[in-house]
Amino acid sequence: RRCSYCVNTSRVSPVPHRTMKLLTLATLTAALAVHLGQARFQRFQWPDEESTTLCTSVVPGGDPVTCACHKHFKEGRQPGTAINCKNKGLEHFPTGFPADTVQLELSENSIKMIAAHHGSLYPSLEGIYLDDNQLDYIDQETLADHENLTEFFMANNPALETLPYFPDGLLALDISNTGYVLKHPANLDLKSRLLTVPNDVKFLNIQNSGLTEWPRNLPAELEHLNLQNNKLTLIEALIDQDYLEVLMLGGNQITTLEGDPEVPPTIQELTLDNNGLTDIHSTYFHNIAFLRYLVLSNNDLSYITDFAFQGLDLYISENEDVTIELMNNPYLTNVSQELFDPFLYSVKKYDTLTINLDGSGLNCECGMVWIPELLNNPNDEITPNTVVISGQCHSPPELSGVLLKDLTTDDVKCPTVPPASSGDDGPNTAAIVLGLLVVFVWAGFVGYLVFVKLG
Repeated sequence: RRCSYCVNTSRVSPVPHRTMKLLTLATLTAALAVHLGQARFQRFQWPDEESTTLCTSVVPGGDPVTCACHKHFKEGRQPGTAINCKNKGLEHFPTGFPADTVQLELSENSIKMIAAHHGSLYPSLEGIYLDDNQLDYIDQETLADHENLTEFFMANNPALETLPYFPDGLLALDISNTGYVLKHPANLDLKSRLLTVPNDVKFLNIQNSGLTEWPRNLPAELEHLNLQNNKLTLIEALIDQDYLEVLMLGGNQITTLEGDPEVPPTIQELTLDNNGLTDIHSTYFHNIAFLRYLVLSNNDLSYITDFAFQGLDLYISENEDVTIELMNNPYLTNVSQELFDPFLYSVKKYDTLTINLDGSGLNCECGMVWIPELLNNPNDEITPNTVVISGQCHSPPELSGVLLKDLTTDDVKCPTVPPASSGDDGPNTAAIVLGLLVVFVWAGFVGYLVFVKLG
């Protein structure tokens, strides 16, 4: 059974010219570069406690603090010291750690202020983490000379209304729920006089910040954008973000996906859970050629058009997986195989396709017979090596609670097609035709008499 959209696309409107950017050489080259993992950002990983030692720092106005530390080696850089002072009750910025400190973890403390000279204490810093403090002031020049800095995380400091100047070369930035962002929910400009996010940034986190409009002037080389738990109502035009791989939009107010698709073809992970999403426009996802993980769970979807992925040419390798999450959509009673055909009949073989329908209100009548047919009788044309479909029937009553993986074709009731007419019906048909002929002749005769009488 070949995919239906491949043999009949007459019902689908043409793809708008503006969204055909996928076919341009430059975009496809950029997409392939990102997909192959070139320069992909990975946050610094702290080692196990067993591999660390203890080091002590002077804290102004308080007792010395003891934190975990270890030697950190990075290719192309001088070895340095990584310090982990997470949740140590600090109220002031520590000043006595080694000058070769390259990673400084200070999250979940009560630090209120960072002066310019604090930055000069650790000139080799590559990462500093200040999430969940009580910051209300950071001198704008604190990071001015930190040319090695690649990671700066400062989420959940709602009193911090002035941000430091960020150096070029910064790769990862988290300014979620900071005072400056909270003051600009509808006009956050990432290239303004008071906030300039370098174009080198690949990971940007601005969640839980009350945003009602998309931030302007996103970094050109952005790969990972997290805007979860804001108040956004639509997906802004991102078609020019040629390197964007991950787009996280869960917990917003995006109730419909319509019009021209605004997501670039490089997207591999797209999360739209907890949005109250009700409608998905036909072919909306057609250009996301590298899609691996799509989350549409915890919404109000009642219907998804068969052509949501129509025209999708999936770029995938044999050891990769695709996951589509549709959990907890209580109004979603039916999904067709045609919806998933672009993943079932892709150009190349790949490892596993997982479709998660747990918690949806599935009606396991005739329209869902494709699930047991697919799971119990896979054919050679299916491109994933393994297909996993999770969930359970909600109706009819006799199938309520039955797991989709346990469903059989005998369980699914389809209406019986009436048998074709046999030769025995011939006399009945002839009698009907003769009766109609008599009626027409009689009506003609009566009409003639009336005409003669009136004439």
